[in-house]
Amino acid sequence: MRDTSISEEHFDELGAAFEKERPVVRGTVGGAQARLFGVSEAVEYAEGWLLEHRPRTATT
Repeated sequence: MRDTSISEEHFDELGAAFEKERPVVRGTVGGAQARLFGVSEAVEYAEGWLLEHRPRTATT
């Protein structure tokens, strides 16, 4: 069985790629900058992106 490695590396790149390819609404919530997008669409996108951009490791 193979699995995707887990770490926080490259999540900024993942987010930037998602915003370039999918609709993301920017705005403010209270005093904070926020982004609004579909969670299921983001998860589906991230699964494909991570498989392509992160090394896979063998598990036993």
